[in-house]
Amino acid sequence: MNKPILSVLTAAFLCTGSAFAETVISQLPITINAPGKFVLGENLTYTSSSGNAIQINSSDVTLDLGGNTLFSASSSPTAIYVSGVDNVTIQNGIISGFGCAVFFDYYQNTANDANNIVQGLKILNPAVAGVWLFGGGITTLIQNNQLNGTGASGTAGIDVANGGVNAPAPGCVVTRNNISRFTTGILSHGGNYFFENTISDCATAIQTASTDKYRFNTTSNCTNEYPGGGTDVTSTNN
Repeated sequence: MNKPILSVLTAAFLCTGSAFAETVISQLPITINAPGKFVLGENLTYTSSSGNAIQINSSDVTLDLGGNTLFSASSSPTAIYVSGVDNVTIQNGIISGFGCAVFFDYYQNTANDANNIVQGLKILNPAVAGVWLFGGGITTLIQNNQLNGTGASGTAGIDVANGGVNAPAPGCVVTRNNISRFTTGILSHGGNYFFENTISDCATAIQTASTDKYRFNTTSNCTNEYPGGGTDVTSTNN
């Protein structure tokens, strides 16, 4: 008696399930102009010496590298460029080479810069920065990434420029990242929170501004550990 009803419900679920379908990325470059989940289908090499391998112009996008690698032998292009939109998650894979691995450009759209996530990435040898939030990035979460630089001068593992300075909302949270061999492990311009990161072999571990807070970070072989005017809240509760 219940089997026909179950069959109808199953069919209805399968039909509506198309809203959750994944778009597989199999070639570069690609521009994402609509919400959805996008998955890297294989290891991909970006051969151009300029531009962006993957550009995200839409809010409500999940980009899952699927454990695969994005590679560029050039030090100029950007692997993943996010053009000032909201609710973007980038996760789960390797980005090797490029000038910048993940670049959030909020000067392109200052009205939108919230609720983004960067997690589970292994970023190798970027020429400029691993993760760069330029001109915004309010309430962006950067967590559980491994970033290994070349040791070149002027590079930053995570650069959070003006993350939460001009907004009433909390700034960015940067946590549980393992960062090594950059000029600056984490560079902040204020309004952000950094905790439980491990930073090694950087000239500066975490460069803070007066409105930044940090706690429970571990540094090794860094000349300057926590320069700037940020607040160490390790032994307090603010």
